[in-house]
Amino acid sequence: SKRRSNRGMPVVTLKGLPLLDTVYPGASTGPAADADLLFINGETFAEYAPALEELGWSCRNEGTTTSQWRGSSGAEIDVHRFIRDWFCSSMLRADFVRDWRWVEGQRVRLPVPSAEALMMHVMLHGTLYSPSDTNSRWVLDAALLLRHTPDLDWQRVFELAAAHAWLAPIADCIELLCTLEQRPLPERLAELRAQERLPLHARLARARWLGTW
Repeated sequence: SKRRSNRGMPVVTLKGLPLLDTVYPGASTGPAADADLLFINGETFAEYAPALEELGWSCRNEGTTTSQWRGSSGAEIDVHRFIRDWFCSSMLRADFVRDWRWVEGQRVRLPVPSAEALMMHVMLHGTLYSPSDTNSRWVLDAALLLRHTPDLDWQRVFELAAAHAWLAPIADCIELLCTLEQRPLPERLAELRAQERLPLHARLARARWLGTW
């Protein structure tokens, strides 16, 4: 991470890795198939690829906004330029990482987004990619994160979800999480969900991503 920063390409770690090393009781107890990195400044593949190759990683799949890499030990990382591909926005990325900090994990020191950004991303990822285990993997991640961060700022989670045009699904996740954890629902949850009004371009972008348009 220091070498990447020296090249002017700071990164934060997303979902699995920071959760595995901070909120799970041990590395063997948390599900994580790979590590996810987000380039804070949104460097392109041509800009960050040489740095990863110098560190011993080889590219398995090159995409416009995401690429997959494998190390000599078999470890894998997914590299992202944006939080979600339907909004390739540098402003949204900057807002997502604005409160990032270094966290001392069980094994390594990690650059991670705020707990609120992690919570939103866990729920976002769960609603998009885990339809078969929606009530297990993402809920476990979110529940442990919530227990680890009892003063979580739900208003900030709402703001991030709304900015990424995903407030209604995130609101459903929050309601399920609070029910399972036997916690009161955050204030204004129902009001915000009812008031979500997406502009046309946001509705179309989300629908294209989900394959419903």
